[in-house]
Amino acid sequence: MIRQFLFTTFLIAFLAPGGACALAQSELSAQLLSLDSAFANGQYEQVELLSLRLLQDYPDLTPDEVARVNLTAGYALIMLNREAEARWCFARALDAVPELALDPVQVSPKFRMVFDEVKAARPAQTETPPRPLPADTSAQRTSSLFASAMWSNLVVPGSGQWKLGYRLRGALLFGAEAACVTLLIINATEMRDSRADYLAATEPESIRRAYERYNQDYQASCIAGISAAVVYLAAQADLVRLNGQSSAVTMLPMTGAAGISFRVRW
Repeated sequence: MIRQFLFTTFLIAFLAPGGACALAQSELSAQLLSLDSAFANGQYEQVELLSLRLLQDYPDLTPDEVARVNLTAGYALIMLNREAEARWCFARALDAVPELALDPVQVSPKFRMVFDEVKAARPAQTETPPRPLPADTSAQRTSSLFASAMWSNLVVPGSGQWKLGYRLRGALLFGAEAACVTLLIINATEMRDSRADYLAATEPESIRRAYERYNQDYQASCIAGISAAVVYLAAQADLVRLNGQSSAVTMLPMTGAAGISFRVRW
């Protein structure tokens, strides 16, 4: 029972907002890899959604990371025959890294031609405000993706986060739920056997021992069941929070005596 209690305590603490601090950087790296992987696999619409979410969820990206995300989004938009929006992405990449240049060996001439035109025209467009990406179709696709992820998450906790590109978070939630359900099944089976032994006991001493074992198995089953419920609800609440894209997810930077700023993200 103590082992079950410690497991539940660790699980709740790990899923709390503070427990995600150590995973923030690794999750960002996973998101960037997912972006590159989606483009390599020809999932160009998914690239557009991932790039929009990355730029919105991570306002503290480095200039090189901003340029990387916008370049990948621009490549995908060109493949979708949406060159005007691709030019906007290339302009944002150049805003982040003005000296940016594409490798003629690794980048297709189809992409380089559009990028070079945007870069050459920048001096004449310095006073022109950037044209925002059309939000209507992107918002509709994003809403549809979240709806699909929500239904999926109701059936399998963590699958919604996985579908939205939060692979590490989804895997952790799914693994935690699977562990809790497995413990619940094991403890419920042991409780059934110990109950049968308790009902079959006839001697006072054997009745006492059988009852103690049955009571321990019963408590362990309750803890496992509560843990499974906590993880399930945490997975649903986390997905709702991702859907809201609320600024409350990120705490304001705090400066200590040494002048070090830090940020908490979940």
